[in-house]
Amino acid sequence: MSDSRLLTPAEYATITANSDILLNRDEIEMAYKQLAAQLDERFEGELPVILPVMMGGLIPAVGILRHLSIPHRLDYVHTSRYAHETAGGELHWRVPPSESLEGQRVVVVDDIFDQGTTLEAVVNKLHELPVESVITVVLARKQHNRVTTHLRPDLVGFEVPDRFVFGCGLDYHGGLRHLPDLHAIAE
Repeated sequence: MSDSRLLTPAEYATITANSDILLNRDEIEMAYKQLAAQLDERFEGELPVILPVMMGGLIPAVGILRHLSIPHRLDYVHTSRYAHETAGGELHWRVPPSESLEGQRVVVVDDIFDQGTTLEAVVNKLHELPVESVITVVLARKQHNRVTTHLRPDLVGFEVPDRFVFGCGLDYHGGLRHLPDLHAIAE
């Protein structure tokens, strides 16, 4: 769809019913556990700041946090490139990184690594503070050759095909982020 209107509940239901499930909730849960275990190992004895990128990074961050054993702080940033569209535009900061992150070890959590524009902007802003270090975590990384940055996520839950995906934090026209399975628009 090319317009930016929100869909009706019936339209969302139709999209979901006609989509393909790429990863089911059990596979997603296993990825959250594995990502949390990797962070536990990397930050043992430290106090990192977990920084979800709103809105998409909220659900993956919660999934990871439920399994995280290390002490941590929680903050967030809010950027937008899509505004209910299916293709990204200019990056807008709704909530930039807080100055309280200066000198901290930060774990940026986002839903997907597609072209890398958003993740690169967040990491660059954090380095401007400056933070001590940044680790990037994404639930999914799309398999394609359109990445626009040299930055790559440090930790990735899954590689997914180059399709329009939703659920697990990713939206379709502003909705369906809550779905526990990762869906793709039917081909």
